[in-house]
Amino acid sequence: MASRATRSILSDAPRHSSARGRTRGAPCFWLRIAAAVLLAGLVGLPAGVRPSAAASPPALTVGVVDFYSPGYVPALVGVFPEQFAADDLSAALAKAGPMSLVPRSVMRQAEAALRWRAADALSFSRLADLAQRAHADRLVVGWLQHFAVGPDNGGDVGIPSGGPFMGTATVVVQVFDPAQGRLVWQTTGNGWSQGLILRLVVQDVLHQAIAPTVPRVVSELTGGGT
Repeated sequence: MASRATRSILSDAPRHSSARGRTRGAPCFWLRIAAAVLLAGLVGLPAGVRPSAAASPPALTVGVVDFYSPGYVPALVGVFPEQFAADDLSAALAKAGPMSLVPRSVMRQAEAALRWRAADALSFSRLADLAQRAHADRLVVGWLQHFAVGPDNGGDVGIPSGGPFMGTATVVVQVFDPAQGRLVWQTTGNGWSQGLILRLVVQDVLHQAIAPTVPRVVSELTGGGT
């Protein structure tokens, strides 16, 4: 004799007057029960372990190389323009995008280990060596296409004397992919600054030139570029 629980379950199952109806109806009843159990299990899972349509790609590890200048750029009041530009860009990228930035101290150590020279930024093989040494998926390479700071009094730009000072700069920012062994993208930025303190003018004009390139670089490195 069937138990009371068994009779209760069977009593809820669809009843059919024919054997053919019973054959079709019973499996549907049990399938509905299985689906309900499965749904309840999925709802109870933590959000982090629920099935997802597509996993997010891992964030790139990015290193910023000291900027290169095709001409001689002197250190002005303790500011080395090529290094400051790289530091400024690296700090901005660290705040702006979902990527892992190689610390500038690590990049300098890697450059020192390879006996890096400014002109090495023009060599794809040297850039590939640097990326490997710094464990970087991409390198951001920049160069000062134009940089001048001088007295804002009609004097010769590039020959600082007494203030006030004016500065202008144009930077080119590029992305190097070591897997492809070549530059894959670039953009430019322009800056202008004016002030009474030379050191601040030098830093600000470089920052102003780099600032518009930051969202473009982030877009490129995170897959939003074209």
